[in-house]
Order: sequence, then C-alpha cells, then structure tokens
Amino acid sequence: VAGCLIARADDSTASEEQAARHIDRLIQQRLEREGIVPAPQSSDAEFCRRAWLDLAGVAPPVGRLREFLQCQDQDKRRRLIDFLVRSPQHASHMASRWNEVLLPPDAQSQTSQQQNVIALHQWLRERFRENTPYDYLVGDLLTAGGAGNAGPAIFYTSRALEPEKLAAASSRIFMGIQLQCAQCHDHPFDRWIQEDFWQYAAFFSQLEQNESARPQERFIEDRPGGEVTLPDTDTIMSPRYPGVTEPPEKDPGNIRRRQLTIWMASRENPYFARAAVNRVWDHLFGRGLVETVDAMDADNQPSHPELLQYLADVFIEQRFNLRWLYAAIACTDAYGRTSLAASGDRPPETSFAAMTVKTLTAEQFYDSLQ
Repeated sequence: VAGCLIARADDSTASEEQAARHIDRLIQQRLEREGIVPAPQSSDAEFCRRAWLDLAGVAPPVGRLREFLQCQDQDKRRRLIDFLVRSPQHASHMASRWNEVLLPPDAQSQTSQQQNVIALHQWLRERFRENTPYDYLVGDLLTAGGAGNAGPAIFYTSRALEPEKLAAASSRIFMGIQLQCAQCHDHPFDRWIQEDFWQYAAFFSQLEQNESARPQERFIEDRPGGEVTLPDTDTIMSPRYPGVTEPPEKDPGNIRRRQLTIWMASRENPYFARAAVNRVWDHLFGRGLVETVDAMDADNQPSHPELLQYLADVFIEQRFNLRWLYAAIACTDAYGRTSLAASGDRPPETSFAAMTVKTLTAEQFYDSLQ
C-alpha cells in the first residue's frame, strides 16, 4: 500500500507482539479488579505524534504524518514503531536523553565542558545506532578510561573522580536505589547502612587522572592501592556489592571497576534489569511503574509488581536489547490509548488506563521547530 512503512520479518517481531499482549493482560487484570474502564485507543494522528516525539524526539514531518493517516494496513502502528526505533533520529534522541541522565546539571551548562558533553553524545549515539545491548553499554561506561575529554570519561571527570559521587550516581542511575542516603548515616527508610555506601564507593577508589598540563593529555586510569575510609574513622572499607554479604571474587588485575561491571548485569544483581525497564516505561508513559525512577526503594513499591518483574525477566531473556524493549512496550494497547479525557473523569495515573499527558522537553521543542 502506498505510503505504508515496511515491517521487518524476523523472530523478534513475533516476540515483541507476544510481550505486548502479556503486558496488556497484566494491566487489564488490575483494571478489572478495581473497576476502572480504560480510555479508548487514540486517533491515528494522536498516536503518530506521540510515537515520533517519544521514539525520535521530534514531531512527525508533515509528509510522514500524511502517509501514516492514508495507510489502511491494520498493523501500521507496529510498522511505524519498528521504523522509528531503527531510525537515526531514535539513536540521537536516546543519546540526548542519556546525556541528561548520566551528567550532573552543571556539567552540561559549563562552557568548558561542552566539548566533553558533545563527545559523550556522539559515543552514546553510536551505541544506540548499533543497538548495543544495555549491559554492554553500561559495562563500557563503568570501565571507561583514557583521555578525560573523550566520550564516557566525562561521567568520571564531571564528578572529579570522587568515589562517593560516583557511587551515588551509578547506584541511582543503574540500580534505581538512593544509596547516597546512607553516606553520612544509616538510610532512614531503607535497609542500607553507612557501611553499605562506603563499601560500594570502594569500587571507585582506584581512579586517578594524571596531572598533565594539557587537558587533552590527562588520562584516567585505575591504579591499585587507592582506598576509602569510613568517615571520621581510620577503617578502610573493602569493596562489597549492595545487598551482598560475601566479598567479590578477585579480579586478575585487581581492577575493582571491572569486578563491579561483571556483577552489575549478572542475575545475582536484583536491581539492574528492574531499574532499566522502569526507566523505559517512564520514558514512554510519563511515569514509571515505580515513581520516581531513581528511587526504587523499599518504601516505594511498584504500581504493578508482577508487570515490573515480567519486564525485567523478559529484558534479560532478550539479552538486554533496548530496541526490542521499546518496541514491545510501544506496541501495547496501553501505550496506544488516548490522553484526551476530561480532567474530572481521568482514571488514576498509576492505573495506566489512559495515556499520561506529557509536556515537550526543551530538546523536543527545539528540534521540532528546527
């Protein structure tokens, strides 16, 4: 049919659709239990605009929108999603989003850091273009070294290579836990104690940057011997994974960041996959199954526990394929529902019975105008 996008024919298409149907069943079960009537499906124009903004970061070009509206194929929404997650715009959009996630706000606003911010964006865009598995992407970031102004190294230099800052950022971003709340004292609401935080921070204690006078020659490297101590004591903290009582296995080169990377994406880590899928859900629905995404603590339970665990399990089965995960969730009836409901009649946002109203980000607004 003229104007329709071509869908790929491979096994992942079927698995995406199967996952989408299972997601919808889990959401529908809760709606039925609570007597909530879901909103109808959105119009094609509303869906096309939503998918382009979420997956490509821009409003749909007029020509693309007309093609979509004229297409009569029953599966044109799935075809559009498949086209978008494979597009160059998707890789650039994902890189922009992850730049914001990975860097502290002041790093992006400082003129002196602009070259480094751009380098990270380019590095991320290439990974998303190649559909690098999420565990590999995180692993490359956590073991990044070399020039301090090249790609992922800014994750470390923007935090002055300080173990406590790196521990706080990495646990929050990649595991969704507020471990830094135990930096000065035991966590007031969760299981974490002060020793937990500093044992985790010890994984970053070996980082050093040489003191070359030329910024482009300042290299980041791991030098065995660096340690952290418990504040106000002389007690050296040995590295320990969060929530794990046994010490980590020895690394052949005694490189602690490599030890952490191996554990981070392993099945022994109960936080990694759950935090990743919750962040993707938040991106597409405007709120996470756990809200907020950076605080998946014991007192902040998911709205749909079974769904969160299912997504984490299937994400692991799909070998941390982010492109697959985005497509599977975007193919659901839940994602396709309209947001056009009267304010007084809107179901609870935690039910996902209607699409959350989402405002444009500054990047979406600028790129759409451009």
